[in-house]
Amino acid sequence: MTLNISIRRHKASSEEAFIITLTKLATGSTNTSLVEIFGATTDTFISRVFIKTVELLDNKAEGVLHGNCLQRWVHLFPDFAEAIRRKLNQPQYGELLFEDVRIVGFLDCKIDETCTPGTGPLNDEELAERRPGAEIIQRALYSGYLKIHGLKVLTVVFPNGIIAYLYGPVSARENDIRLLNLSWL
Repeated sequence: MTLNISIRRHKASSEEAFIITLTKLATGSTNTSLVEIFGATTDTFISRVFIKTVELLDNKAEGVLHGNCLQRWVHLFPDFAEAIRRKLNQPQYGELLFEDVRIVGFLDCKIDETCTPGTGPLNDEELAERRPGAEIIQRALYSGYLKIHGLKVLTVVFPNGIIAYLYGPVSARENDIRLLNLSWL
């Protein structure tokens, strides 16, 4: 007796591959175990995205994503504070004067909307059930405040346009203060 199992295979979008890659990085799960959560995709596509993401993080973003990356900008903090002070001292900004406060940069918590993860039927049959645990997966990335599924990233931006610090992405469920605490900034 032969057991014939048909698994729905589809090519994952780059957004799906990104979410799967983040899950894999966060949990250490294998592609095979992630099939239970996200459904079947072509393993080679996800593997390539995972390898390229890790390579990018290790090689291209060293010193920005880990370590004391703000230290290399400390010598410019007085210049940044003066540039911001001059800008805020203009009439269109109300000629704000700060006696004891020096602003050297700006925090930005940005949410990028994603697709609804875990959606779609379990198989290709008509009126097929949803994937088990789909509501848990969807809730993990859902921001009740904005009513969207998404990923949030914290950045520190200096007046010269440089993004000096990057933390995330994390679930859009996290509020900005929680994200700041998670980042250890």
